[in-house]
Amino acid sequence: MTGMLFSPAGGAPGYGLFPALAADRLTHGVFGRHGGGSCAPYHSLNVSFGVGDDPEVVLANRVLLKKALGIATLVSEIES
Repeated sequence: MTGMLFSPAGGAPGYGLFPALAADRLTHGVFGRHGGGSCAPYHSLNVSFGVGDDPEVVLANRVLLKKALGIATLVSEIES
């Protein structure tokens, strides 16, 4: 993760930060695939409703992201 700071949040999935955005006080995180509850083939931190994963698990994964970032609302960009 060049140019990013890895910031694990106690028990929540770890994530990367862009220092320039953090300096502007923009709450953000770049998460990998690990640390969520999705089963194969979505292992494991899937946050997309559009790929066929269980919607309840996707919601739970999104809650994990919000807890890790300490936010109430999630705006996401999914890399395909």
